[in-house]
Amino acid sequence: MKNILIGLLCAVFLSSCGGGGGGSDSDSGGGASSGITAKQSVFSVDVNRESRSEYFSVPVDVSIPSSTNSVYFYLLSDKGKDSGVTGVSLDIYLDADSSVAVYYSLPDYLSSDGYDESLTLYFCYDENCNDIIPGSPFNIQLEVDYVIPKFSKTLDDTYEIERRADGPLESIKIDVPVENVLTEDLSFVHFESNSGYSLECSYGDDVNLAECLIPISEFSSLSEQEVENGRNIKISICERRGCDLGVTFDSKSINIKYRLIEIPTLDVEEIMYWNNTSEAKTTSVYSAFYDALLSYYYSNETNTTTLVITPMDGEPRIFIDLKRNITTGFNKLHVNELNGKIYTHFRTLNSTHILSITPDLVDPQASRVAARSLSLTNPDYTAITSDSFFATEYQSDSDAVYGSRIDLDSEVEIDTYGPIAAAELSIISKNNQLFGSLKKNSSSSDLTIHKFFDNNILEIDSDNFKITPISEKCNDLLEAGKYIFNNCGDRLKLSLNESDEPDVVDSIPKPPWYVKGDSGYLNRELLDVFFLSNESGFFYFESGRSTFSSRLKYYITRVDGSNVITNEYFTPKALLEVYGMFQAKDGSIWLYGIDKYRTGKLAKLKIDI
Repeated sequence: MKNILIGLLCAVFLSSCGGGGGGSDSDSGGGASSGITAKQSVFSVDVNRESRSEYFSVPVDVSIPSSTNSVYFYLLSDKGKDSGVTGVSLDIYLDADSSVAVYYSLPDYLSSDGYDESLTLYFCYDENCNDIIPGSPFNIQLEVDYVIPKFSKTLDDTYEIERRADGPLESIKIDVPVENVLTEDLSFVHFESNSGYSLECSYGDDVNLAECLIPISEFSSLSEQEVENGRNIKISICERRGCDLGVTFDSKSINIKYRLIEIPTLDVEEIMYWNNTSEAKTTSVYSAFYDALLSYYYSNETNTTTLVITPMDGEPRIFIDLKRNITTGFNKLHVNELNGKIYTHFRTLNSTHILSITPDLVDPQASRVAARSLSLTNPDYTAITSDSFFATEYQSDSDAVYGSRIDLDSEVEIDTYGPIAAAELSIISKNNQLFGSLKKNSSSSDLTIHKFFDNNILEIDSDNFKITPISEKCNDLLEAGKYIFNNCGDRLKLSLNESDEPDVVDSIPKPPWYVKGDSGYLNRELLDVFFLSNESGFFYFESGRSTFSSRLKYYITRVDGSNVITNEYFTPKALLEVYGMFQAKDGSIWLYGIDKYRTGKLAKLKIDI
């Protein structure tokens, strides 16, 4: 017979007889009363293209002699070897329902959504089918409907991607819409560029959307033509076993146009020298009272520590001998902007002291420098109001925070606080009111912002604000205008009433690449902020790391009164590291840091205010 696919021997009365061939020497049981006929001639078979397999039953009427031991079955297809039939099994009974189960798998060559196949079924008493059972052969028609995983009609042929050079992203996500995908276990989307790079895309929560993460490095060496015309990418939907080994359901070529966006780098109008130390980033401060940058200088030759006042009007620097050998490190300088007194603290081997400095600008050697003991061992945070110096310290032996308050007139410690059940308490003064950011324990990133009644660290206001920043390292505080900030950019507005209680929490504007919850944003840290003297907005100064380098980049962001970005800049290349930013009395904007030779430099910016 032509196009025979399957030959099967089945013992009558036994169910689920199956296989792909067989033979027997048993005698035929043919007779005039014999017959096997189909009860149905047309079958609709629905098959999903991913799984590709299905089976269906052909019900038959059986009337053959009871003495029949064996029946031979043969199946032919008009598709020959390209048939989708992969096997059959028979359930033949003389006195019950009988059927032929046909196992079907879609051929690999299929490319349309519809397919017909005609099958001829033979039932015989002998192996060579010389004695055909009456009623057979008979034909059945298969109308096969199936769906093929394919790319959605909503898939764009061209993707245009813009990326900021400063973004911390390692890859770009492209969403590829697909259709007719039942489960991610059966197929996948394959990406392959003409540069030879390939990847397997994963399905998202919705299997009808494949998420393809293309590394930035794929676009780091585009030719001029590719920059202009884009890079062609071939995408395919393949069987899970692989595009090379299995079936490719659908393929398409898309074009990705990639544009790297740089933000401008500021130029320098003027450079001045200042005395830099390793602690300058956290200890130096600009004072409006002196219109100068205040910093430390330590001389190894004379073994002396000096306070340096660098005026912004170009006048000579002023050096004030602190008359102490401070060898355990410098700490933050504070200036009482009402009278010009300067405060800091320092450690000796056995104790900690508050240091007060009253500069004499005419005769620096006549400056008053006095020290008083402080009960804390090694303060973490300090702040001043018009009448007090405050300090807080976490002590690990008691797992608590302690505080101290020094009266600035008498320079005597008048209050101590603690223990406070917390792992950290940073403090800042705003309008002579003390605020704090409290972190309950080291394992939590939740912070609470507090206003202290009568500047008593133990008396916390009831209207404290709880914030959950992006990092547990967001506890440093800054202030400008009517706002308090933490170093991760959360912004706390103070109400206009006399109580100055916290009112609204928002944040400084995020860069375009920012995604909420993306740990990459931890690369950005707010270092300084100031409210413009003309009250037209803020300047934010941040540091961050680029994608391909561990070297810090520094950003200046100008926002209007509504906190909307108007300009963004990189800091000048004249400074390798930048420690801070301020606006001088004449309205000019300055940065201070070090150059590539690690020399302290002040840079006056060419920038529109």
